[in-house]
Amino acid sequence: MPNSKCSHCGLVNSPSDFECRRCQSQLHKNLSTRDKGPRDAARRSSPLWTLLIITLICAGAWYLYKGMEKSFEQVQTDDIDRVAHQPKANPAPPLSRTEYDQQRAGQSGNAVQGSQGLNASQQHTNEINKLMNRGSANK
Repeated sequence: MPNSKCSHCGLVNSPSDFECRRCQSQLHKNLSTRDKGPRDAARRSSPLWTLLIITLICAGAWYLYKGMEKSFEQVQTDDIDRVAHQPKANPAPPLSRTEYDQQRAGQSGNAVQGSQGLNASQQHTNEINKLMNRGSANK
C-alpha cells in the first residue's frame, strides 16, 4: 500500500496517515481496529467470558465439596454399622500394673525360652557374672 487516496476528497496521502490531510476523514477504516494491541482487544472483550470462567470454577469447587461431604457421611455410617455389628465381649476386670506386667511377660517368656540364640547369650552372661563375683570375692 504505497499511497492512500482519500475516498471523500481524492487527495493522495502518505501510507502512514490515518486521516486525510485536507478533509480529516478516516482513510483506513479496518486498519484502525487491526493496529490495536492485545491489551486493547482484551479491554474490549466481553465480561461474559470472565463470568463464565468464574462460574465454572465455582461449580467445580461445589462439586468437590459435595463429593467430600457425601464421602464423609458414608464413612460415618459405615463406622456406626461396623461398631453395631461387633460382638460385645465381657470386659475383663482391670489389672494392676504388676499383674499386667506379669501377664505380658508370660506371653513373651515362652518365646524367649524357646530361642536358642537368646539362651546361649544368657548362659554367657551368667558365666561372666560368676567370674566377676569370684574375682571381687578374692580381693
